Amino acid sequence: MLFGVDGKSIVITGGGGVLGRAAAKALVSGGAKVAVLGRTEEVLEEAVAEITESGGTAIAVHCDVLDETSCKAARDKVIKDFGKVDALINAAG
Repeated sequence: MLFGVDGKSIVITGGGGVLGRAAAKALVSGGAKVAVLGRTEEVLEEAVAEITESGGTAIAVHCDVLDETSCKAARDKVIKDFGKVDALINAAG
């Protein structure tokens, strides 16, 4: 990996999509914890299952990035579960 992410908490919008899921898998392989955000809970759960089955740490967080209230609730959940956010990757379509 180009830079160290071990122990970092990273939020990925669009985390259930192709690009977001690939980013999540790569970051987890470097030791990061990821929160995959998106609107479709089933897709998010599939992404989290793939990540955790490979030994990574991930959570699914329902979020509509066009809704401020939804974004604030997602932020609160990530902070509650991970304690902090070190980076944000915007991959939502």
